[in-house]
Amino acid sequence: MKDYFQFIRNLHERLGIYDNPNAFDPASADPESPRARKLTHEFDRRMRAAGTSKGYKQALSAAWAKIREKRKTTASTWISKPSRDAYPWGGKANFAGWWHPKLQPYTFSHANGYHVTQLVRNPSRFSISQQELYEGLKKEGYYYNQRGLGWYDKNGDEHMYTAERVKERIEKEDMDLAYEVQRVAYIKGWLKVYSGGEKTPSLEGIDRSSIKAALREILSVRPEIIDLGGSVEIFEVGLVRNTQKLRWLSGKEILNYLNS
Repeated sequence: MKDYFQFIRNLHERLGIYDNPNAFDPASADPESPRARKLTHEFDRRMRAAGTSKGYKQALSAAWAKIREKRKTTASTWISKPSRDAYPWGGKANFAGWWHPKLQPYTFSHANGYHVTQLVRNPSRFSISQQELYEGLKKEGYYYNQRGLGWYDKNGDEHMYTAERVKERIEKEDMDLAYEVQRVAYIKGWLKVYSGGEKTPSLEGIDRSSIKAALREILSVRPEIIDLGGSVEIFEVGLVRNTQKLRWLSGKEILNYLNS
């Protein structure tokens, strides 16, 4: 006498499941596709006609459960995997750095220069091309030249600023700010930041969506800023020089800014 599994196998062979390359295999199909639903219905009808629909439905249900569980596990693993490291907002140290919502954050010590120094020394770290950097340096030099703010050599002779001269001064840390150079990073979504230690974090940039994303990350680490009336310094840089806005947000004002 044949057992249940032998009976099912023989039935599959009779229905041409194994011999037909186009046959529907419920265990490997996508349960959400229209074709799967249609063929499941047809397969169920054929199995019902053979008097084994109950066993088939149980097997099909178990197969779908395994598929869904596998998808859920895969999706959960993918979602939980961090795409970038969080900035060190907590703790006692006040970290200087550059922050981006999608790219790895960058921290440094002021013993190694200023924020703009990091951009000039290692532009590729911030996805800045050499051409983009050169244009920023050239515009910064043009700004000084237009205002008669040339530089003087050891003999007291005045010279115009070139991109190369601006770069040299930044690399030597003779310039701690260079709007046109920093603007290149701001446009790409980078923020000039200080973690603030146990006090006030500072965010500076052009992209408001980046500022809000940084605020959300800060609050995930330091929720007490809202509850205990802490503050955040936000420096909204304009698209042209000298159009910036400085905001000191505390408590519920931070939430209002996020919702604005």
